Amino acid sequence: MKILLLAAALFSALSAAPASPGEKTDLQELFRSLDRVIARSGEYTARRESRIDSLKRALARDGLSLRERFDLTERLAENYNSYQSDFALLYLRRTLALAEKTGDNDLIMRARSGIALCYSLGGRFYEAEEILSGIRDTVHVSRRALQSYYVARHRMNR
Repeated sequence: MKILLLAAALFSALSAAPASPGEKTDLQELFRSLDRVIARSGEYTARRESRIDSLKRALARDGLSLRERFDLTERLAENYNSYQSDFALLYLRRTLALAEKTGDNDLIMRARSGIALCYSLGGRFYEAEEILSGIRDTVHVSRRALQSYYVARHRMNR
């Protein structure tokens, strides 16, 4: 779906711009390239669904630690993020529950930041702000957790 939206935006932007004869050839090649990418969208979808199925199978295994469950669930949410945001949010909430069970402030911050990012990408800025306001400690966390927080904060403030 994002590929089609990107293609439409690119097409409208490029078709509105005046082009010299040399630029027309470049644009035609760009459009052919874009057509090839769109034609392969089914292949890209199949690959993504295969990754998602693989992660779900790994998550269903017995004997996983809370941290392993968190990592797999976070990866599932990332794979769903640009694909189906409602499922991404479902898995992000699960990451938060797992993070809270571990008591690890880093994981809690990453999970909350992921939820806030998902909310803001969907235009739910009030909810994103509510989640991010609940994060108090931005000093005693890892660089990765801090990066997640600032990406979510930046996206919300855009």
